[in-house]
Amino acid sequence: MVAYKLIIYRNYRTVNLNSLFSTQRNISEMTTEFLKHIYRKHQDTPAVPPTKEISEWALKIIRLLYPEKTKDFFRSLNEIEGEFWNLGNELKGIL
Repeated sequence: MVAYKLIIYRNYRTVNLNSLFSTQRNISEMTTEFLKHIYRKHQDTPAVPPTKEISEWALKIIRLLYPEKTKDFFRSLNEIEGEFWNLGNELKGIL
């Protein structure tokens, strides 16, 4: 039997994969603990904004930076500056 090892770098642990999938009772406890660890990591993952929301914001930035990509017309420098501030605030809201 070939011995496989999984190194979990974040916690600097080595886990014997052969033992993880063994049917022995004492090993199944280790498997349960490992699965609980994975479950907790999934629960602690921060929420990520929807891709659509991020892409819509990015398109607004592109349209502001590249006037040929937009139908908007800015009458003054202050309007452009205001739009940059609005997009910055919108980004803060997204994140």
